[in-house]
Amino acid sequence: AHVKHGTTAMYPTLSTSTVPMIETACKTCQKLMDEEDSPVLGLHIGGPYLNPAQARVLDPELSKAPEPEKYKPLLDNNPCIKRWDEAPELPGSIEFIKACCKHGVLASIGHTRATYKDVVAAHNAGMMHATHFYNAMPVVYKEHEFKVPGTVESVYAMQDMTVEVIADGIHVPPVMLKIVYKIKGVEKTALITDSLAYAASEGDVSAEA
Repeated sequence: AHVKHGTTAMYPTLSTSTVPMIETACKTCQKLMDEEDSPVLGLHIGGPYLNPAQARVLDPELSKAPEPEKYKPLLDNNPCIKRWDEAPELPGSIEFIKACCKHGVLASIGHTRATYKDVVAAHNAGMMHATHFYNAMPVVYKEHEFKVPGTVESVYAMQDMTVEVIADGIHVPPVMLKIVYKIKGVEKTALITDSLAYAASEGDVSAEA
């Protein structure tokens, strides 16, 4: 389905899952990567180390703080893992980010309520990307008479951080897409669809949508 629409390389994405589910996905992904001329370059894990308050359509009950006894064996035994999304305000985040970097895994901020302090600490530890920029993360807010920078403004302030935006004009309005372009530019911006599984289905799927 992806090749049909012009995709030449891909990183299959796994949403918030249990460890057994991640292990199964790793085995499947590695098998696909080992095929000749495979377009699959690695696995992208989206959770479970996300802020439950920002889980949205993901399962908030599975969202939790990083657990070294679980993520370390996964990183040690599965070189197919290439990216892992995480909310850096959670306890143990810095150790998790450093472990990802050690294994050549891109640590990315997502489904988060991170403050400027959280983003700076995560960036210094090696977190260099933002997942679904603007979505499932706060913008500037007021605390009494003070303005507090949200995750979005904090990522903007980290000039070398890259962002990805769901560029359908709905998840992020056009005027905000223009702001991303003006601040981050082409080199540090990825445009994505956030397409769901039924996008490859035949016929009318409007009922399921």
